[in-house]
Amino acid sequence: MFQVSCYTLYVIFLYFILKIMDKRIIIFDSVIEDQMSRVRGIGRYIKLLKEALKNDAIFTDNLEETFKDSIFINPFLNFFMPPLLTKKLFAKQIAIIHDVIPLKYKRHFPVGIKGYFNFIRNRKSLSIYDLIITDSNVSKTDLIKILKIDEQKIKVVYPSLTENFQENEAKKPSFINEMLEKYIIYVGDATWNKNLINLAKAIKNTGLKAIFIGKVFDIKNKNINHPWQKDLKQFLNITKDDENYIFPGFVSDKELVWLYKNALLNMLVSYDEGFGFSFLEAGSQKTPSVLSDIPVFREIAQDNALFAKSDNWQDISEKIKLLAKDKNLRDTLGAESYERSRFFSKGLFKKNFLSIILS
Repeated sequence: MFQVSCYTLYVIFLYFILKIMDKRIIIFDSVIEDQMSRVRGIGRYIKLLKEALKNDAIFTDNLEETFKDSIFINPFLNFFMPPLLTKKLFAKQIAIIHDVIPLKYKRHFPVGIKGYFNFIRNRKSLSIYDLIITDSNVSKTDLIKILKIDEQKIKVVYPSLTENFQENEAKKPSFINEMLEKYIIYVGDATWNKNLINLAKAIKNTGLKAIFIGKVFDIKNKNINHPWQKDLKQFLNITKDDENYIFPGFVSDKELVWLYKNALLNMLVSYDEGFGFSFLEAGSQKTPSVLSDIPVFREIAQDNALFAKSDNWQDISEKIKLLAKDKNLRDTLGAESYERSRFFSKGLFKKNFLSIILS
């Protein structure tokens, strides 16, 4: 009760600070018109911001109509697109950089001449931001090392789950039948760092059915020619005509909750990440995860997952088989991942986010 009271007082305090300072928080919303992006990738993060800051911030995609005495937040600084800002326009300017994986592994993320010049402009634009927010301490270390940003300028705010996972509403997808009573699940993108080729080999060795959720896997009548999708193309060749790999395409929030809740386990064996949302999403439904043994997952999951070597598909396969067969282990890790997911609460996200941007 005391903790709740302290939190309530803290929120009231921040509200009055905003009023006294007469500052508005403006957040650029790049996915206002993109319905399918609202709950994936940057859209998922903006959805979280809207839920947490619905009474504290204005969301807009029109910078011409904003107030220049505001605190402005760019929720996704994309280094390979034209800069959103090139000069100081607002009283305080804050950029959110979720990770720098394409900069860290340039060989796997070629950008071309246009992308390179956009990177130069965006790197220069970092000087006009008063503060950089990122998702993990691992990402903070990368920002310091790769972009040479002053450590004091970077703050870590752990993201949280959005309301659809906290409300626990679930809807069984229409493609689920009695043949799919037992399955494992992957939710995410298909870039090189996701390690899908080793994951595909590992799954083949288990004989288990695997559902892959993500807009990127809905590839009917589409050519896969983007250089960032080279591994996706190889992954699809490995899984071609194999009935154990299921690609339902886009699913609703409620269907995604159901799929997590009823899966044997969640898989995320990336070479590198900036955070690890699917661990939290699965954990919120008491579903355990097999994760790659990399620093960011140790930071986010701590010991509440089964860890595998990302560059060893045999090890990944053995960890998946172990967790799929051992119900006691699944129940134990599921309960532990649930408790860990509760640490990343929306209340804590809001408190830390507002505290940092108002300081």
